[in-house]
Amino acid sequence: MFQYWDDEKVAFLLGCCFTFEHALLSNNIPIRHIECNTPVYKTNIHVGKQQYLKGR
Repeated sequence: MFQYWDDEKVAFLLGCCFTFEHALLSNNIPIRHIECNTPVYKTNIHVGKQQYLKGR
């Protein structure tokens, strides 16, 4: 992969909470899909709008 990479490329890592669920539970951080079957987290971090995507 490194042979194709240059400074003009960006990457996004996508995953799900299953990969770090144990770490959250070990630190007493509740996991919504276990508590109420809704895997959604709210944040107070504002992000800038990018074309069709925007959020908070």
